[in-house]
Amino acid sequence: MLKRVGCRVRSKRWTRGAGVVEFALVAPLFLFVVFGLVDLGRATMLYNSVASAAHEGARFGMVLRDASWGTNFASAGNGNSAGTYGPNITAYLAAGYENTIVGQVARRAGALDLTRTSVTIAVSTKPDRGDELTVTVGQAFSPIAGSFLGIGPITVSASSTVLLE
Repeated sequence: MLKRVGCRVRSKRWTRGAGVVEFALVAPLFLFVVFGLVDLGRATMLYNSVASAAHEGARFGMVLRDASWGTNFASAGNGNSAGTYGPNITAYLAAGYENTIVGQVARRAGALDLTRTSVTIAVSTKPDRGDELTVTVGQAFSPIAGSFLGIGPITVSASSTVLLE
């Protein structure tokens, strides 16, 4: 007859709380991964909206035509001049700004929060056909998982460069 050596059968008393302990160890890691994936999806959606808005603003600026085309980019603060607008561009949704680069970015913003969106326009002071126009759109992104780690807002930005026609 063979004897089993060193094999003990544990009583139910020893395994009763094992499931709770395993859950307590695995649940925070699982939730962190889930919130991280949600943040990745949110950041991707935000980047796509920012890139689309920058593209639309640059495309509008590329074909901008009116009587003051040569000086239109030089007038400070008019929504077409070189400089940074924001972090709140909601004022450019008002009447009178529909024919400006910043106004077009605000109108085509999609999922962007205009109160936290900034637009930077880079163009020469006396632009001519063939000169570069760069429109950069940025917005602060606050990840959910980042609040647990002490990570503050991250700026998501995209730029689009075109040649003036």
